[in-house]
Amino acid sequence: MKPDPISDALLAAAQLKVKEAVEAARASATSSSSAHRVAEARCIALEAELQTLKEARDAQAVEITKKTDRISHLTLEMQEKDKTITEWAEKYAKLEEEKRGLEEEARDRAQLDQERAALLTDTRDSLQRIVDLQSGVNTGTASSSRNAVSSGSRHKRILDSDDDEPSTRIGGVTRQQPRQRKRIMDSPIDDPLDFFPGTTYNATSSRTRGLTRHQLRRKRMLDSPGDEDVQLISLEDYEDA
Repeated sequence: MKPDPISDALLAAAQLKVKEAVEAARASATSSSSAHRVAEARCIALEAELQTLKEARDAQAVEITKKTDRISHLTLEMQEKDKTITEWAEKYAKLEEEKRGLEEEARDRAQLDQERAALLTDTRDSLQRIVDLQSGVNTGTASSSRNAVSSGSRHKRILDSDDDEPSTRIGGVTRQQPRQRKRIMDSPIDDPLDFFPGTTYNATSSRTRGLTRHQLRRKRMLDSPGDEDVQLISLEDYEDA
C-alpha cells in the first residue's frame, strides 16, 4: 500500500526532534547530572510521541486498507450489475424484436383472413351466378321443348284428323280439298291471311323475300325443333302421295 505523505512527514519530523534531543542530552551529560536527567526526560517524551504517531499512522493505514477493499468490492459489484444490466438489455431488445415479428405476423394473418373472406364471397357469388344461369338455361330449354312439342303435336293432330282426308262430297258430308288441307297444316287456323293464297309477306331478309305469309310460317315451323315423332313433308311429296 502506498504510504500516506502527511503521516510520513510527521514521523520524519518527530524522528529528527528525537535525534536532536538525544544528541543534546549526550552533550550535557558530561557537565552535570541534573542536565542529564532533563535531557533523558525529554527523550522519553519524544519517544512516546513518536510511538503515538506510529500507532496513528498504522491505524490510518488499516482504515485506508479497509476503505480500499470496500471500494474494490463495490467496483466488482458495479461490474456485475453492469453485466446484468447488459444481459437484461440484450434480452429486452430480443423480446422487442420478437414482439415486432409477432405483430407483423398478426397483421399478415388478418390481411390473409380478409383476402380469404373476400375470395369465399366471390366464389359463392360466382357459384350462385352459375346456378342462376343453369336454372335459366334449363327453364329456357324446357319452355322451348314444350313449345316445340306443342307445335309438333298440333301439326300431328291436323295430319291425323279425319277431316283432313282429301275427298269429295260423300253422303251429304263435304270433305276438305288438298289445297285447303295444306293451308290448315302450314299455319294456325286463327290467322285469316293464311286463307288467301298469293298474299306476299313484307320481309326484308333475302332468304324469305317473296314468300307468302303461310309459306314463311311453314318455313319457320320446319326450321324450329319439334316433336321427334312428327315428320313434316313438303307439298310436292304430299301431292305425290
